[in-house]
Amino acid sequence: MGKTFLERVASAPISWGICEVPRWGEMLSIDRVLEEMSGLGIQALELGAPGFFPQKASEVRQYVQSSNMSLHRTSYRMNHGRKYFHQKFDL
Repeated sequence: MGKTFLERVASAPISWGICEVPRWGEMLSIDRVLEEMSGLGIQALELGAPGFFPQKASEVRQYVQSSNMSLHRTSYRMNHGRKYFHQKFDL
């Protein structure tokens, strides 16, 4: 038998309103977002907007592992004026 629906999908912090746009909305804590994702049965997530997770991969890994989730390979590119930011993690 194949994987269940929740084993085949990942969620992203944007689904909880986490956005890189200044003053877009309330920035919920990492712990709250991961706890709610996990509570819904979501097993994997994307990194999300720059600044949501810490910059150090070891710290990101600790958050993800403590929530019993996995982080999908993710890359994020955004344009703030003329500057481009690119963030890539593969835990």
